[in-house]
Amino acid sequence: VGAACRPGVIGAPQVEELRDFVDHALRADAAWHAPGDDENAGRVTFLPRYGALPLGLLADEGVMGPVSEILGPDSQLYTMTTLVQAPGAPPRPVHLDMTYQPPGFVLGVGAIVLLDDYTETSGPMRVYPEIPDDEPDPEAFEARAQRLIAPAGSVCWLNAGAWHDVQANRGDSWRRSILLALGRPWVRQRFDMPRMLSHLPMDEIPDQIKAHLGLLSLPPGSYEEYYLPAEGRREAILRGALDRA
Repeated sequence: VGAACRPGVIGAPQVEELRDFVDHALRADAAWHAPGDDENAGRVTFLPRYGALPLGLLADEGVMGPVSEILGPDSQLYTMTTLVQAPGAPPRPVHLDMTYQPPGFVLGVGAIVLLDDYTETSGPMRVYPEIPDDEPDPEAFEARAQRLIAPAGSVCWLNAGAWHDVQANRGDSWRRSILLALGRPWVRQRFDMPRMLSHLPMDEIPDQIKAHLGLLSLPPGSYEEYYLPAEGRREAILRGALDRA
């Protein structure tokens, strides 16, 4: 199956808080995007750059439970970004989120947290229902692709090997969502997480979240770290990585 959605995973107050956070991040991140960069329109390159709030989604069983069932309990965050369609935003073509897909094996899952309603007119995603070896021809995609229609507060899970597109936003409201792209623990992450997160108070972040960020499986960065006693070794390596950041 290419995708599935479940409504009511995120409560209304949290949806509003996350929506405000995304709006701030979009304005701040726009300074890094070249004029006319349509490919990255509505996309915050790395959402936690602007604060720890969205990292709490990694500890939400409603969001992460289905991911753990597919990838195992030790999945790691590849990246966290946004999927936003402004009113009048054009469609995005059919594509894969992860181009290498071994047959019969799921390498990654996207957990999409909906902060606005996905409606027929707001620019919903369309997903091909199967995982073929090659891109489906346009006629087959048009005939069989399923729209992800769901209210704000829903979470949709997308197989990283699923062919999908995004339709134009024909409405007059923004359509915002957060994408948690998660992979097997041995899939290389997009960013060096200790350096990307060095501005956040690591002591306040639970181990459950650190594990999904890959911060509890860091290799030693020196002989001194390698020969540390087993007790406290993991925490010392993390502190050393943050210091080096």
